Amino acid sequence: MKRVSLMILSLALIGMFLFAHAEAATSQGLEWGLEVGDQYNYDYVVTDINNETLMEEVIHFFVTTIPSIPDIMNSWNELPIIEVDITWANGTLMEEIILEYLLYTMNVEFVLPIGNWTFLTYLYEETAHFDATISDNSSYWGFEGILFLFGETTVHVDYLKDDGLMAHFTMNRHNGSLRVTRQGLSGGILDLITDNILYIGAVVVVLAVVCIYYTKKK
Repeated sequence: MKRVSLMILSLALIGMFLFAHAEAATSQGLEWGLEVGDQYNYDYVVTDINNETLMEEVIHFFVTTIPSIPDIMNSWNELPIIEVDITWANGTLMEEIILEYLLYTMNVEFVLPIGNWTFLTYLYEETAHFDATISDNSSYWGFEGILFLFGETTVHVDYLKDDGLMAHFTMNRHNGSLRVTRQGLSGGILDLITDNILYIGAVVVVLAVVCIYYTKKK
């Protein structure tokens, strides 16, 4: 009887952790990975055709408003938009609109909801207006395509799957490039542990319960 009770307790604890992680997601498995007030920094670098640096600055990204995600969406254009402020390192608002313009042209934003990247791939390929090649791996989701903006321009953008925030933006033209890279993208075992802390906690609790049971039994 004690053994059955311990098993029930263990399963209940696992269910509690899993539910806590998934309760905010929509029926299509989407949720926001950011919160109002979050701040992230980016390196903003412009180079010429010889890869000589013409401009190198730091920009700050602030999350100001987070809308709710519709429970059901059938089009890429139905994705809600998180409102952000982007400033230079000295605190002045960023007047450069090249990022906003290019991302708007490509039907994307600075932040995407997380949780179901397969569904986002489907929405983008089926309903977005910009023709791009999707890239998808364990850490990043993104795409690359060609725009004809004052000449042929290759644009690549990807998002960190953990929080949906833009990680890299690269624009290459015949006379130079613009690279916007999010700071602090370390990766590795520490990120793996952090991303799965709820599951790790559930496993630790279960192992502790089992050890206590067998110790008392002996």
